Amino acid sequence: MATVTMALYPLNPTASLIVGAALAVFNFLDGVFSLCVGCVVYTWIVVPIFGEK
Repeated sequence: MATVTMALYPLNPTASLIVGAALAVFNFLDGVFSLCVGCVVYTWIVVPIFGEK
């Protein structure tokens, strides 16, 4: 994802900063509170929509 941020910068600096800030926030939540945002999204959004198989 950091590569996406760097690749996006020449095209749209604002979008690049938003992606970078989101990554920083997710990293902070994971490091300080042991909260995996991807795990929460998967558990509460993906599984109910697509179901476990």
